[in-house]
Amino acid sequence: AMRAKEKERVAVLRLVMSEFKRIEVDERIDVDDTRALALLDKMVKQRRDSEQQYLAAGRSELAAQEAYEISEIQAWLPAALSAAELETIVTQAIADAGVTEMRDMGKAMALIKPQVQGRADMGESFIDDMLDRLDIVDVVDSRVKLRKTGKNYSACCPFHDEKTPSFTVSPEKQFYYCFGCGASGNALGFVMDYERLSFPEAVESLARLTGLEVPREVQTEAQAKREQEKRSIYTLLEKADEFYQQQLRHHP
Repeated sequence: AMRAKEKERVAVLRLVMSEFKRIEVDERIDVDDTRALALLDKMVKQRRDSEQQYLAAGRSELAAQEAYEISEIQAWLPAALSAAELETIVTQAIADAGVTEMRDMGKAMALIKPQVQGRADMGESFIDDMLDRLDIVDVVDSRVKLRKTGKNYSACCPFHDEKTPSFTVSPEKQFYYCFGCGASGNALGFVMDYERLSFPEAVESLARLTGLEVPREVQTEAQAKREQEKRSIYTLLEKADEFYQQQLRHHP
């Protein structure tokens, strides 16, 4: 790019390398392929958000710059997964994790995310912002009375019958786990399971607590397509959950 005197492209590449170097210095690590994909994916999402904000403000020249940077960064990401490929990954992860109920989907997601990083949009930008503003201890304690035990909090698990508390909540990790039944997840997963809400309903519920408004802008065709891609992984998880529950009922 430097030899070809492609100044704009060189500028984008320098931004990327600068971000990699910052992570290596701040965290004292070497950025491997997995982390590099995560960083590139994050940079694309940040620029998409900026692009939409500039378009809404009528700053088309700045939106065009963001679009250009997106195209350059995406060139370093692997090809997007097709719906069939994504479904195969999700189905295999559910089988490998031994998932039999929706509350166990966190285990499958831990296997899915590294495989789809940079290849499928999991729609995490808004969710991450929302969860950053929440404390899982407050979310759980408002529904299940917690008792402080050392660094963590504990209670009798709300997902199975027990007399001795085996349900723990970690404020440091913003994560809950039950040593009795294996239920685990973040604040969003807890609300979904405890209140039996769908993913969108749980997001709406928690967004109200944080004062955030769930994005509902008028979408272009391209935006609608991206939004559909964001939801695809959750739809697949729900379908897989239904399938495994049916299998357990007919083949216990």
